[in-house]
Amino acid sequence: MKKKWIYILSTILLVTIGIYLYLKYRKLDDFEPILKNKLKQIVKKGTNNLYNLELDKLEADILNSRLILTNVYVTPDSLIIKSLEQIKKAPNDVFKIHLQTLVIEGINIDDFLSKNKFNLDVLAIKNPSIEVYHTQRTYNQPTTKDSISLYQRIAKQVNQIDIKEIIIADASIKYHNRSKNKINNFNHINIHFTNLLIDSLTQYDSTRFLYAKDASITIKNYQVRTPDSLYICKIDSIHIAARQRLMTLLNISVNPRGNKENFEKKLSYVQDRYDLKINTLKFENIDWWSLANEDGLWSKKTELFDGKLSVYCDRSLPPSPKSKVGNYPHQLLMKLKLPIYINELQIHHLDVSYEEFNPKSGQKGKIYFDNINGIVSNITNMHDQINDNKWMKVIGSTKLMHLTSLKATFNFDLIKYKQGVFSVDAELSKLDGKILNPVTKPLGLFEIKEGTINKLEAHINGNNLNATGKILLLYENLKINAFKKDDKAGSIKKRGFISFIANNFIISKSNPSKENILIHASASYQRDIHKSFFNLIWKTILTGITNTVKGKS
Repeated sequence: MKKKWIYILSTILLVTIGIYLYLKYRKLDDFEPILKNKLKQIVKKGTNNLYNLELDKLEADILNSRLILTNVYVTPDSLIIKSLEQIKKAPNDVFKIHLQTLVIEGINIDDFLSKNKFNLDVLAIKNPSIEVYHTQRTYNQPTTKDSISLYQRIAKQVNQIDIKEIIIADASIKYHNRSKNKINNFNHINIHFTNLLIDSLTQYDSTRFLYAKDASITIKNYQVRTPDSLYICKIDSIHIAARQRLMTLLNISVNPRGNKENFEKKLSYVQDRYDLKINTLKFENIDWWSLANEDGLWSKKTELFDGKLSVYCDRSLPPSPKSKVGNYPHQLLMKLKLPIYINELQIHHLDVSYEEFNPKSGQKGKIYFDNINGIVSNITNMHDQINDNKWMKVIGSTKLMHLTSLKATFNFDLIKYKQGVFSVDAELSKLDGKILNPVTKPLGLFEIKEGTINKLEAHINGNNLNATGKILLLYENLKINAFKKDDKAGSIKKRGFISFIANNFIISKSNPSKENILIHASASYQRDIHKSFFNLIWKTILTGITNTVKGKS
């Protein structure tokens, strides 16, 4: 009897060792065709026959529950796309996907083959390459939303996908916009998802990010040209932290292609040249579910840190024939296709400079606004939000010409955006008038020889075509010098007689005057529709200043 049990035990051990060696060394020689067919079936039916799956090699360590797929291709079925085009149901976006390696850990082969649950420990993807081909099809309206969730698409094949960890390393995405003949590249994308669960309960779970409890996504070295090819937009890195509901963009820049001279050679008429750099832009409390479903960008708080904007304009070029009506800040916001709601944008330390070449003087003038800090509230193009609050408000402060304090409040009417309705309140504190000469002399052909500005207050109401307001300029001991261009010398020269007439017979030396008469001037200006929003504001204020120094209320 003892020998019999030893024989039975030995046989069991030999069979077990044989099974172990068979699974270890033969691996998927018997299972590979079945697994491949199962995977192909899931992809085919999960995409309504639109995509096919192919792969070069499928290896497995059954005992350690690991699968390794090499050279995985997901490609669209051209015949299916043609048939969908004929019945006007083809999607705008078609994908081609290539994965160098796909490692799956924690898979139960028996469950995978026989059950509708897909439970994994780790899904690791290396060097995936994704190409998106976008064609705007007229029958796919932008407002049409896909009501079928990802879970509903795959439920017939797999009714639950549970993955503890997804790691995607160094991915690249190439976006072909066939409608605009344009290609965008996204490179060096790294993604880490944890506790991803797709089932009937999580398909609409707004606490998850793309079905994951937590996610970290990093995109590096993103850049794209503007449609007119005059600028290159760059972002060093984009980082998404899903659990914190935070998206951070680092080192953003909009760079003109070429220096000022080369840039202007590409222009046919007067056009501002922009050079923008932002150190950090943070979107907090983002609604991921709305973003994922293309319902819009929702952020309760956004912060901009350490930016610099330089604007240059050459007035020697022909004036622009294009109307700029419709290009006010709130009008540009309403034109965006992506719905946006940002409750509050905080601006921390933004420097802005504007430089202009005046052919009448042959010189350049430059004005500086340093250390701008402010808050922009209710940034939205969503009608429901606008019905609750129609005002987009900008409140900010800065240093004008590096020295004096300037405060301003802008109010933009989002309901009457088509008419361009807005208002501005601005206040400038005390300064020596000569500080403004680097701007007034080359651009206005006059300089302030003497004079102190004690205060400037402006209230302006405007729309697409004009602006009106009240300007209060308090100043004393004003004297000016007028100039004209000296074509022979290639510079400007003083107009002595005009300066004498202006100082003695035209301008009031002080406001209030020695007789304590205070001028609170009215201002009205008809907009040049070929010029900008800020040009209208400046011209309206300048009209009020001119009326004040001439003694007109």
